[in-house]
Amino acid sequence: MNNQSIVNKNTNAIVISLKRSLDRRRLIAKRLSDSKIKFQWFNAVDGRSDIIFNYAKHVSKTAWRGKALTKGEIGSFASHYKIWKLVIQTNKPRIVLEDDIIWEDDFIEAVESLSNHPPELIFLRLYGTFRRKRKIYRKIGKYIGKEIVEYSKGPSGACAYWITPTAAKKLISHSRYWRLPVDDYMDSFWIHGVRTYSLIPFPVKTYSPVSEVKGIPGLKGMPGYKNLSLRTKLRREIYRFLNDINRLFTYYLKK
Repeated sequence: MNNQSIVNKNTNAIVISLKRSLDRRRLIAKRLSDSKIKFQWFNAVDGRSDIIFNYAKHVSKTAWRGKALTKGEIGSFASHYKIWKLVIQTNKPRIVLEDDIIWEDDFIEAVESLSNHPPELIFLRLYGTFRRKRKIYRKIGKYIGKEIVEYSKGPSGACAYWITPTAAKKLISHSRYWRLPVDDYMDSFWIHGVRTYSLIPFPVKTYSPVSEVKGIPGLKGMPGYKNLSLRTKLRREIYRFLNDINRLFTYYLKK
């Protein structure tokens, strides 16, 4: 059964999962069923398989961050990209979940309440990794006893978010070429125009003890930085500087 046939109008959540991740599937399926959340599987694009070469036309040859996207990052971007297309096709907001998550009790209330979301809310992060400390840029308002905020920098992580067709169209229209990991792209609102709002405290977290990505090479203080060439380090710093300029410009001049 293909992904397009299993995602239908009655689906509240779409769960991204590799077909070979049977243990993860059993675990999250039980949790979602126990919580009475309607969900459907989305077979993730496997970075270990040859199928990722089907997406080569999208992958930028320019290493913006000083390194090219890994096969796993390409597979992850492709999976979310295909889901955004399905959100547009079915014309209904969806909660997108990866299969290594657990949630607080109020996650259920959040799922139910999002069906009556404020019209100005088109994209909401339900999870964040916070590789670095984030400052709250502004508070948007209260929602189901939590706060909706906009951070000065995006929360990182694509394990759980709520997305509308409006937001999906914007993300698709500006992602002809994939230059960044998908969560970094979602954080880059100055590129696609989708402001990153977060529901805090986050109702979702992950249970995986160790990430498959051992740090992000090129970030000071993270594994691998000292081994990078001077040219690569310089490229990364220029990239970060331009990002900061674009972020500030959007915050203060395009409110």
